[in-house]
Amino acid sequence: MDVSVLTELQPAATDDLPTPDIMPEEVADALDKMKRRKAPGIDNISTEELQAASEVLGISVLHSLFQKIWAKRRFLMTGGEQ
Repeated sequence: MDVSVLTELQPAATDDLPTPDIMPEEVADALDKMKRRKAPGIDNISTEELQAASEVLGISVLHSLFQKIWAKRRFLMTGGEQ
């Protein structure tokens, strides 16, 4: 994995309003809606790998990871915008 992408993470804009947690059901729903057989993004993780991981490790592991990213409010900006 190319870790240089981690240096491109920028703090999200904050409006000082409380941000609700991501629910495990939202993670499962998002994974179900992802289109298969598409090229992976800059993280080089394919849809099939994410969906397989959710079956093996459970949604809880992916949910935990996504919740930590969400709580820190740091996201990778795409399209050259930061």
